[in-house]
Amino acid sequence: MNTIKQGTWHSWSPPAVGQEGHEEAKKNILACDRIVLTPMGWEALNILPVEVKAQNPDARRYLLVDADVYPDWDPENGGQMPIPHWEIAEHDLWLEDENEGGVFETPQISFLDPGKEHYKELWMAWLQHQIASLPGLDGVAVDYLTPDLRSGVLGRAVAGRAILGYPTGLDWWEKAWKPFLDFIVPSIKAMGLTIIGNNAGEPDERPESALTESEKRRQYQRSLFDGRVMENFALDYPDSYTGIIGFRPPAELARQIARGSKDPMAIWYASLLKAQDPTYPQKLNYLIAAYLMALPMPAPVIMSFSDPGNTAIDVRMLPPPYRALSIYGNGMYPVEPLLELDLGLPTEEPVQLPKGFWVRRFKEGIVALNASNKDCFLSLKTGYRDTGGVMVFAEQTVPPNTGLILRKE
Repeated sequence: MNTIKQGTWHSWSPPAVGQEGHEEAKKNILACDRIVLTPMGWEALNILPVEVKAQNPDARRYLLVDADVYPDWDPENGGQMPIPHWEIAEHDLWLEDENEGGVFETPQISFLDPGKEHYKELWMAWLQHQIASLPGLDGVAVDYLTPDLRSGVLGRAVAGRAILGYPTGLDWWEKAWKPFLDFIVPSIKAMGLTIIGNNAGEPDERPESALTESEKRRQYQRSLFDGRVMENFALDYPDSYTGIIGFRPPAELARQIARGSKDPMAIWYASLLKAQDPTYPQKLNYLIAAYLMALPMPAPVIMSFSDPGNTAIDVRMLPPPYRALSIYGNGMYPVEPLLELDLGLPTEEPVQLPKGFWVRRFKEGIVALNASNKDCFLSLKTGYRDTGGVMVFAEQTVPPNTGLILRKE
């Protein structure tokens, strides 16, 4: 059994039938443990979710849609945004500032206003239409979750502007976002589907009295979802000027690993990576090592059973919460050989030695992750093989921003 589970995320446009790479992309995507595709992605693969089940019975199949943005690459009849453009225009569903100017994440992505009359009903009706055309779905994945008007992706888009109809963040929550969630989530679940959300909310075990109003909103949103995506889990978004995908600083990565490993919710650890990146092999190893550091420990569960005259106790290992590694970007369609690696379950929590350098032991191997800016060293007491099959012994140098994955000989 592979230690690494694969899930797609944001496979916007795999090559369509007749395009170069279609068959390879289709084969690799259908081999994934969790398959998340936009309506256009399902169309490009030219396969229905119910047909996927016949080829990969263990796969779970999801439709990826946007909650409150319209991307201008959507087809006229609706795409990532379920509501088609003509319907948006007819009902004037755009989010606007007090000067009636639009709100954009980028010139191609416009924010919509889920608090406007008919919005949530139209969104759900068109989503149901999409779901009906894709029999065999297990769930819906929702991107662009914006519980806060003044933070996150929406906060950056509206910075410095007064937004029409929403003087405060509380107004946005009470008039737009919460009513939208309270309508669509039960409607989706009533169809027998699960629902996962991108950045749906981090776990927070503090009492409610200790939370800010914004934190309370995020915890409420989180409570509605069955799973979440940690987008850009170990790598940053590309630099706006150079386009280079950077590494998260050690302190941020430490928080990501800790949050992910302790969360009982199903999680997709997702990071953007482009096949054309000259440091692609280094970043791939780094992402896989980070994923392995963030796997939850299997938990022992005590099961007792009785029959006449006899009582026994059986201690078994409870499978850890589900985790998937999702690497997305131009030309990125799994499967990679490293993702077929079997290290068994982790036998210990990650140990951070120097700051930014983690080591973790698995039943069948050992993993090191160096997020610092200097060389670190891993001492081995026995022989291992690296992912290329080469035997390694003694002390290994782990350069900055690299992962090292070794399997027992």
